[in-house]
Amino acid sequence: MSRTIAETPRPAVASMSSGCIPPHHRPDTLKQRWGTPAAVCLLVTCLFAMTLLTTGCKPPRRTPPTLPDRPDMATVEQPVVPPATVDGKDLDAPQTPKERIALALRLLDDGGDGADPTQAVQLIEQDATTGYAPAQDLLARLSLEGYGTAKDPARAFALAIEAARQGLPDAQRLAGTMYTLGLGTARDLEQGMRWLREAADAGDGEAAAMVADYYRQGLGVERNDTEAFLWTHRAAERGVKRAALWLGLHYHYGVGTPADQKQAFALLRPFADEGDAEALTIIALLLHKGEGVAQDRKAALRYFEKGAAAGDPVAQLDLGVLYHQGDGVTRDMDKARGLFRQCAEGGNARCMTLYASMLEEGEGGPSDPAEALAWYMVASMAGDDDATPFLDDLRSRITAEQAAQGKVRATAIIRSLTASPAADEASRQSSGQTAGQASGHASGQTPESTSARTSAPVPSALPREAAGKRPTVLP
Repeated sequence: MSRTIAETPRPAVASMSSGCIPPHHRPDTLKQRWGTPAAVCLLVTCLFAMTLLTTGCKPPRRTPPTLPDRPDMATVEQPVVPPATVDGKDLDAPQTPKERIALALRLLDDGGDGADPTQAVQLIEQDATTGYAPAQDLLARLSLEGYGTAKDPARAFALAIEAARQGLPDAQRLAGTMYTLGLGTARDLEQGMRWLREAADAGDGEAAAMVADYYRQGLGVERNDTEAFLWTHRAAERGVKRAALWLGLHYHYGVGTPADQKQAFALLRPFADEGDAEALTIIALLLHKGEGVAQDRKAALRYFEKGAAAGDPVAQLDLGVLYHQGDGVTRDMDKARGLFRQCAEGGNARCMTLYASMLEEGEGGPSDPAEALAWYMVASMAGDDDATPFLDDLRSRITAEQAAQGKVRATAIIRSLTASPAADEASRQSSGQTAGQASGHASGQTPESTSARTSAPVPSALPREAAGKRPTVLP
């Protein structure tokens, strides 16, 4: 989509086929084995790790992929309940640490009526005290959650780090995540990276995804897009769903790897079909332009409509352009104006300019010079340079009263934008900061969630043009 204002009385709505629709800027946590049944135990242990640590990425989300404090359980393979015997022995009378942890895991199976977390804790307490790593790891997770025992993050961390030092990858990932989030210990990104890397090197997919997040954001290490891509690729190969989403974004934007729209389409299509807003918009764009897939304008329109309905501002912008131009659809100025307004109110600077233009010209509704002036002002402040000449031109043609009304409205619009949940992130984008830097990552700090006991660092988004910027100061 063209970003250059022609010598016309108002900004032209550029053709999508020009190939310059703004890209996205996003774009939301054992090596040791102990016998044949241990693999089953491992699956259940991993479930507790996931349950304690995931928030769920949709990417970018947008709710992009983040360092989660709780995994999306829909993406985690459900464990198999351990058998009633271990090595042919009846678990009703467990004699070894391996037998006791197997019985404890059965007692923790909350899918049945016999779940008894208190008895499970009693079974593994002694083994954890004497240094049996799997028991320490499981008890750490129960202590972190307060399930069957008192909630005690400090104790959980002590148990996790001891098990991690014995080489247990699950415990290493848990220790790395607790260092990252400051759970039971002071936040320490260097130590977080160390333990996550240990687990990832041992084959832990979730740990590999978190290492990728560290490199993507520059948390405790120098930001490195190539390393982020490589670790994301490893995590995706190991079945981590959110890593597959990030991998598609890396291929689409060409970050850390040459752009490959065929790969991007294959990776992102499943997420689009599940309703991910950013994936919907990217798939729509690829179908519209015939990049990485055969061109299909009708299918593209369906994806644009779904992306716009899901709240993606770029989908709203692109769909507005289609309706404004009558490109593949019946020309509809009312719909175009409504989409540009929705997108503008979401903070998209380009939409602000286009909405202001339609207000000025009376397209899709009555003309409103004062409201148009306000949106031109906000768009200019938000970083859309195309808005400035039209702002100056409109100022020269309206009355002093209309100009005063426009300034009042601009102030109200900015206050509304800066009060929205996305405002802080938008302000950081417009000032050139990554989300991680603005949250204090440069000094080794990570942000706290207002809706949960803690949160993971917010990953910096993949590159996007000025469409994602929002105003940061009042006029």
